[in-house]
Amino acid sequence: MRIIKKLFVLLLLAFVSVLVACGSKGEESLKIGYFGNLPEAGDCLVQRNTIKLFVEKWNKEKTFGDVTVEYYEYDNTNNGAQDTEMSIKAAQKLINQDQVDIIISAQLSNIIQATGQLINDAEVIDIGLGLSATWMQQGWDYVYRTALNNDYQVPGMTAKMKELNQNDVALLYQNTDNCLTFRDTFKAEAAKSGLNIVADEMLPAEGGTGITGQVTKAINSNPDCIFITAMGGSFGTVVKQLRQSGYKGMIYLGQPLTTTEVDSIGSEEVNGVAMFSPYIAYNRVEDCKNEFCKNVLQAYFDKYGTCPQTDMIYKIWDAMLLIENAVKTAKSTDAKEIQAVIKTLKFQGCAGTMDFTRGSNECYFGAQAWVYTGQGVAGGPTLLEDWLKTDLSSKVKMTK
Repeated sequence: MRIIKKLFVLLLLAFVSVLVACGSKGEESLKIGYFGNLPEAGDCLVQRNTIKLFVEKWNKEKTFGDVTVEYYEYDNTNNGAQDTEMSIKAAQKLINQDQVDIIISAQLSNIIQATGQLINDAEVIDIGLGLSATWMQQGWDYVYRTALNNDYQVPGMTAKMKELNQNDVALLYQNTDNCLTFRDTFKAEAAKSGLNIVADEMLPAEGGTGITGQVTKAINSNPDCIFITAMGGSFGTVVKQLRQSGYKGMIYLGQPLTTTEVDSIGSEEVNGVAMFSPYIAYNRVEDCKNEFCKNVLQAYFDKYGTCPQTDMIYKIWDAMLLIENAVKTAKSTDAKEIQAVIKTLKFQGCAGTMDFTRGSNECYFGAQAWVYTGQGVAGGPTLLEDWLKTDLSSKVKMTK
């Protein structure tokens, strides 16, 4: 009798195993995680919206066949600011609790630096959107970037300053990993190019109040131009105070202005503000002349009824394109198999060809030079070379 009961139990377990196996067939999932500032505002809102747009599209169109895409997110803020400890906890939840295949880290480089080792050791794909060179120098095999490394902006910027005889440069920077590495790379490249750093002033965090002293010292150093590296959204205050303090020369920025910053500075004052970037933000979709980026902005507008105020839309869009191309090429949701094929990928992105075949886990290696002309609601930007041919450039003091 006991033998019969044991046989029955074994048969029952086998039957249940078959049912589970049959039930799981065609139910494979791709799990994507994200952590950032979840309150609905700013860059993080654009990131979340774009992720959700793609997840909905992928599942609706069955982009990955029978694979269902699942999305998990966690807030990484403490008292309203993105926090490294909260980010580490969020990454641990995504890895251990949700068992995600891919993580998209928030855009702050110090956050990526703090969580990169943890995610890499777990062999989970990590796509960072920060601009600092530092976190891409750690040798993390599973960490990738779909934005432009700040270091790749610098040679073109210093070369243009030299070409325009802007040999004396005043620096204004914030005390963050991103800004410090950008400043140090700029100073090293300036030395090679024969440029002189005539002022080197640290700004308060978030470009807040109390910058009069730094602005005054920069102007009093009698520079040919001024270079500012700060966190996104902090430039407007600094540029506005430089102009209000009487500075008429060119101002180079480490990141594009948001459309809100452009409006706050003013159409005449923003003329002559330049940046070296793959792309820029627009107030209206129709203002964008690049067809690929215009289609990106239109898709976002169609879904959410607004045009993103920052260039973050392009960085996160490219991150989602990387996921799509990697998963389809690997024909797998396994992180190791996805990681193995990324180094073979080369495809169209918002800044041109996204080329991961160089083996650096990055895909963009150059930028275009833009200048805000002071035209249009958002101070419509134009390419620097085109701006130099217009009367608008004559309104800016090119050298001291």
